[in-house]
Amino acid sequence: MILPIAAIVGTIIALLVTPTQERTNKSRKKEIKGILMVYPKITMV
Repeated sequence: MILPIAAIVGTIIALLVTPTQERTNKSRKKEIKGILMVYPKITMV
């Protein structure tokens, strides 16, 4: 139950951090890293 919520929250944060105009492979990698960083923090709580 917690994992899907973490994924959704992570993607929302990533979308807010990176503007849609600057969508490149590098920004996508940053989004993935951001999601991976958020995942353990939420699951720990």
